[in-house]
Amino acid sequence: MRILLIIIISFITGDATSQALKTTFTFNKNLEISEFSKNSGFIFGSPQGVISNSDGDIFVADAKIGSIIVFNKKGEMINKIGRIGRGGGEFTKINSLTLLPGDKILIYDFFQKRFTTFSSEGNLINTKFSPKNAYMKPEKMRYIQDVGVVLFYRTLLGMRGQVKESDDYLIHIISDDFSEIKERLVPISETIDITDNFEVEFEGGSLQGHFSVNDSTITLAPYFFRGTILQYSKKNNWELDKMFDGYVETQKTYIPVEDPRDIIGKGYGTRSNRFGLLAGIMNNESLGMFQKQNGDYLHLGLLKIGKEQKLYVNLFDSEGTLKAHGPVTNLHPGLQKNEFYRRMRFYWMDEQDQLYVIDNAEDGFYVYRGTIKRKN
Repeated sequence: MRILLIIIISFITGDATSQALKTTFTFNKNLEISEFSKNSGFIFGSPQGVISNSDGDIFVADAKIGSIIVFNKKGEMINKIGRIGRGGGEFTKINSLTLLPGDKILIYDFFQKRFTTFSSEGNLINTKFSPKNAYMKPEKMRYIQDVGVVLFYRTLLGMRGQVKESDDYLIHIISDDFSEIKERLVPISETIDITDNFEVEFEGGSLQGHFSVNDSTITLAPYFFRGTILQYSKKNNWELDKMFDGYVETQKTYIPVEDPRDIIGKGYGTRSNRFGLLAGIMNNESLGMFQKQNGDYLHLGLLKIGKEQKLYVNLFDSEGTLKAHGPVTNLHPGLQKNEFYRRMRFYWMDEQDQLYVIDNAEDGFYVYRGTIKRKN
């Protein structure tokens, strides 16, 4: 019965992707912030995230500097929020940030295990400690009205293999006072092959998937991308409601290798306490998941196309049907060099469908703003 089910799913997926338009996309950059920029001239230390508010101001969380660097929509530096320290409004390891109602900025400090809220002007509103005995290291946070702050991370018990895969959750919704996790969803059994030690080891820890939210759904792209996007809806509880079928050329997310030196610039490796030496060259990995203002969903991935990886777009309509797919052809002169795109993080999309990207390039960090456009 299981074999038959897999065949049927594969057949349906093939039909859905074959009917979508195969095309190419471009990234139309309209702003660059770096030490080489005429307007900013700012040198980033270790940017961990970037968001924008309703005025178009840009907030870059820099862990090394211990501050949120604020730029106006022209890329001119206008403020610096916070500093290194352990007092109120100070940070030791900024891990992620997001936007709250009223253009308030929420920042999570991993070392101090606390959430800090500022106004967009930089006024400290409050600082709240995370739940006791909760290990959390969210790379991304998002806010849903009447639901709360949604965090993506895997618990320490999960990474140690001390809970069942069906109870090893990736999405956590925290209470308004940040004192407890009130809801959990997306077990790793729904995102990876739980018989694969490499995927079990890295999922949700070193390698985190990407998600977008609206008033009633959470839409998640697993890091180990097999073409499937998972959408969860809130009924009595959060439930897996839809699965979008995207385009991939191979279902094999990585190629295992024995010599860790072979993975440099191409994949990941570790000596696991549970599994021993693990190393793999990546085929398919998610880089970003966003919902546009017209309801369409945009997935960005680094996918094995032919003999090489390419920055690749899967564009779905609001119901999850694949509309178009294809490579991004003009993002950077380093196009289609494996080591380039893995350094990029597609972090935020604003109300004008502009993407905000952090690029750890060879000559320093850059922050880009721009839009993904489909070629006609």
